[in-house]
Amino acid sequence: MKRTILITLICVLLLPAATFAESSNAMVSAAPTAAAQIARAQQLLQQLQQAPPAQKFELFAQAWGNLAIVRKRWPNDKNAVVRSGIMQADLAAEFGAWSKTIEPLTEILPAAAKTDSEAQVEQKLGQAYERTGNAAEAETHLLAAERALHSAHAGRVQAESVLSTVAMFYARQNKPQEAIQRFRAAANLPGQSAINKTHFQLNVADQAARLGRDAAAPELTRFDDLVLAARSTSLTPADATLLDHMVQHAQRLRNPAPKH
Repeated sequence: MKRTILITLICVLLLPAATFAESSNAMVSAAPTAAAQIARAQQLLQQLQQAPPAQKFELFAQAWGNLAIVRKRWPNDKNAVVRSGIMQADLAAEFGAWSKTIEPLTEILPAAAKTDSEAQVEQKLGQAYERTGNAAEAETHLLAAERALHSAHAGRVQAESVLSTVAMFYARQNKPQEAIQRFRAAANLPGQSAINKTHFQLNVADQAARLGRDAAAPELTRFDDLVLAARSTSLTPADATLLDHMVQHAQRLRNPAPKH
């Protein structure tokens, strides 16, 4: 069965855009409102999760088409336009079709501009470009997502998500100083929990270790202070276990395994 699912997903990835659009449009009928059109797509997505492999591509195409039609029929409904594009991008990403996530996100970006959705759309575009191997475009959109946080009413969860994504991107690009800047900003977000502060500080120390022992030492001391502070609070069993794992990781940073 896994092999069949894999073949189905490969077909989705390799299908030419024009052929894909034609097949999806053939299965779509317009609903009375944008909300109803999106609701229809949501039903198809639920069916997709439970469908046997042979039906997954058909349901994928139907859901994709029902979302694409929203922007054609209700182009002035910015909320629906943005939501439809994000849902399409999430659908493609779920199937690993990263190149297909870029088109709908790019299409809805003007509608998302200067709204609370801008940071999310830019973040998803950055992630998609990185997954397709375009680091330059990825950085452009991730930095745009970071800037959008300052102009939108972003809550802690969204800000943390964007900053973490930017930080991890720079970590993968072997740019520890840029990564440290974002991990530190995430740790300092208003309302941040003790366990999250400790986790982000460990990430700071991890990146500082790339710069050398002297850079890592003060960050690990700061981490130790946050561990003590976290343990003085009421931790859930899961958080207590996570904290123990973080302490173990910090110990490995202090005493790295010898290189052979």
